[in-house]
Amino acid sequence: MSGLIALLGSLMVGFTTPWIVDVAQATAGGAILAMVASTMMPEAYDMGGGSVTFSTLAGFLISFWVASPAFR
Repeated sequence: MSGLIALLGSLMVGFTTPWIVDVAQATAGGAILAMVASTMMPEAYDMGGGSVTFSTLAGFLISFWVASPAFR
């Protein structure tokens, strides 16, 4: 399934705007950051649960949005 989605994504890159590609890459980066955070911050996950993953990803996407040229 992962390979098929990667193939579909690579085919769609030619039809989308660069901003959409940047958002997809930022989301993937945020997901990796959330996975690392779950490993490196177990106490936060014990106390906060799944909201820690969401807030990590949301913070990453907000920082991307603020740094993106579309914001300026």
